[in-house]
Amino acid sequence: MKAERDTTWQAQNNQWLQLHCEHVHEALRVYHTFLTTEDTTEDASDDRPERPVWTSEGPLPALERLAQMFGLTPFAVDVLMLAFAPELDVRTEQLLLQMAAQGPAPLPSLALAVRVFGVSSWADLDPTAPLRAWRLVRTEGPNATRGSLHLDERIRAYLIGLDALDERLVGYVRRVPPGVTPPLADANTVDALVRALTLERGLVQLHGPDQGLQRELVVAAAAAAGVELWELDLSHVAHRDQAMLARAWAREARLREGAWLMMDGPDPRVGTDVDDLRRWVGVADVPCVLLARERIAGLGPGTALEVRPASAAEQRRRWEQALAPWQAQNADPEWLSSTARRLASHFDVEATA
Repeated sequence: MKAERDTTWQAQNNQWLQLHCEHVHEALRVYHTFLTTEDTTEDASDDRPERPVWTSEGPLPALERLAQMFGLTPFAVDVLMLAFAPELDVRTEQLLLQMAAQGPAPLPSLALAVRVFGVSSWADLDPTAPLRAWRLVRTEGPNATRGSLHLDERIRAYLIGLDALDERLVGYVRRVPPGVTPPLADANTVDALVRALTLERGLVQLHGPDQGLQRELVVAAAAAAGVELWELDLSHVAHRDQAMLARAWAREARLREGAWLMMDGPDPRVGTDVDDLRRWVGVADVPCVLLARERIAGLGPGTALEVRPASAAEQRRRWEQALAPWQAQNADPEWLSSTARRLASHFDVEATA
């Protein structure tokens, strides 16, 4: 999260979480009082507390950003915080333990959330609704409604402002360091990449003989767009895990505010084929860049950009970059440029991003 190091934001975020914890505790207290009262004419809904509403200016707290990203209703936010509040507020934890002693169902649960907060639409609890489809929460037990409710680890980290990768993706994706200067002759391609990935937000295929240059272009474009760039080695992903990991990355990319994913094209030598790419691209549905020697058909809608071989000037620049450590050992001030010119006329060196 970009605001992670902003102490003012962090303090406001903590306060907002605490306010929601108080809301959860008060709603539970009202419901618990209703359960223990002898007056059966009362309705617990009459005394339900008002939900907190964010009205301040400035960066949104993580909870509000999460609600926007995944289209959560106020009730879904309440469910999320019902799972989280016992970890943040000891009073809520103790109250839940008291309530658990009065019935066999594990607490907290989706069933408890319905009773405590009131549900405006049962669709929020459907497995295809954002709360469960994006695995923001999970339930344990044979009955999803009455099973114990748990907040996802990655979502917990996001809500408190920590930058933590989804544990399912560890070992499969890595963050690519930011780029510095775009290649000399490829500013137009960088601009086209930025437009395609920020406006269309789909698949972009870069194809051409120099995949090193393609990587350099993507790194430069990510830096120009101000987004994180990550790389996936699809050869390490078993076929049976591809759909699950693609879905995990789709959620991760949203949490990282539109991060891009870069991957190499199919390579039979390492066991990847076009079907692997189709499976991944079809599920992930987030900004993705594919590096390949030739354009690959059948991957769905997207943009294809041809990356021509590096120019002579670009090859000289690469040689100068590679030879720079030895310039200090040579008394001739022209040694670097002359040597790079001679080498570039005979040999190509691939770009390194």
